Order: sequence, then C-alpha cells, then structure tokens
Amino acid sequence: MIYRIATGKLKPGKFHDFVDWFTSEDKLNKLKDSMPEGSKFLGTKIVDMGQADHDFEFWYELPNYGALDSWDTSNPKVKLYFEELISSLGFFTEGFKVKFLKDVNDIVLIDRAIIEQAIEKEKAS
Repeated sequence: MIYRIATGKLKPGKFHDFVDWFTSEDKLNKLKDSMPEGSKFLGTKIVDMGQADHDFEFWYELPNYGALDSWDTSNPKVKLYFEELISSLGFFTEGFKVKFLKDVNDIVLIDRAIIEQAIEKEKAS
C-alpha cells in the first residue's frame, strides 16, 4: 500500500475560510468519489498543535503507483472536479507539496552497485 499525502500552508487569516469552504458543498464526498479503483480518500487533517511546516494534509491510500495513471485517465467529469478543487486551493494556500509513503516493511532497498552493473550491462549490449 502507498500513502499519498498532500500538505499545504494556509495564507494568513484564511484558516476559518478554508475550513468553511472545504466542509461545504459536499466536497468530501466528491473527493472520495474521484478516487481511482482500489484507492481511498482517508481524510483531511488540520494541524492542531505542534511544530509543522504545513497547516493541513490530505491523505490518500493507493494500492500501487499505477493508480495514479488511472486517476489521470478516469471519468472526465471526476477529473475536472478534482482539478477544480486543487486549483481552488490557491485562494487559501501558499502552495502545497506531495509526498508518497510506504510502510517500512514494504520498502525494497536496492544496492547502488547492482544498479550500476545493470546499467553497464545494458550499455554493453
């Protein structure tokens, strides 16, 4: 399983506007409906306390990286809604970042020497 986490920093004075906007007009259900097959929208988190370089997070669970391709080619109406939602965030945010996380037990480590050998072998053939 892969977790896609989009984080963002809100513009000064936009916290309540962001919360009101995001919780209105059934945005959560539309966002859940825009997910690729086998993926889930896990929710939106707001920083309540602590030291963070962002104010909110959108959490998604993806079965694999291929789900990102199906997100791009899914129902055009759903894609349009998702793009509108993301572009609307610009009114409230100073930008956002995306990261992908995996459980530590799911990470496959590859020795750099093995990669370099494979590259050299490919060049030689």
